[in-house]
Amino acid sequence: MRQKAFILISAVLLFTAVLQGQCPLGNLWARLVYLRESKNLSPDMKLKTLLSILDSLSHFNNKDDSTYSFLLARIGKTYYDQGDFITAVRYYHQSIDVLIRNAGKPSVNLTHLPARYYYLALCFAALNSVGEKMEAFDSCLTVSTRLDYVDRSSLVAVQTWVEYFFDVGDYQRCIDY
Repeated sequence: MRQKAFILISAVLLFTAVLQGQCPLGNLWARLVYLRESKNLSPDMKLKTLLSILDSLSHFNNKDDSTYSFLLARIGKTYYDQGDFITAVRYYHQSIDVLIRNAGKPSVNLTHLPARYYYLALCFAALNSVGEKMEAFDSCLTVSTRLDYVDRSSLVAVQTWVEYFFDVGDYQRCIDY
């Protein structure tokens, strides 16, 4: 019952915003956070809701901000949770592309990039694609360093590289990291 109520409320809010001629990206962030935190919705229901939001935004030209990237990342995470890692990779790549393509715009927060690369690396790890996983962790670390921004994802990237170099016996690079 709660699921149906949530979808109905989301549809009404979206419809109202469209009728007013405004892009609903303004309050989309809060809705995406709500979906992420919601324990009452099944992954299938979350995915259905996220995809319907994505579809409803298809006719808007202004999809070049962190909120749209967050939507793509949430869809990727939902596919990841369902075990569809290839589709998750596709959405994470799109999410990253939105941020990179629009870097420098005030509506884009590049500090989201390290986490996007981190989750992309997790997808590649689930696909047993070690090279692409390490490349994504490297991108996570490189972006984090360029931005002078440290978060959990960048710390895990450093740890992953340290463990990798230790495992292959390259102790100097292990120490350097």
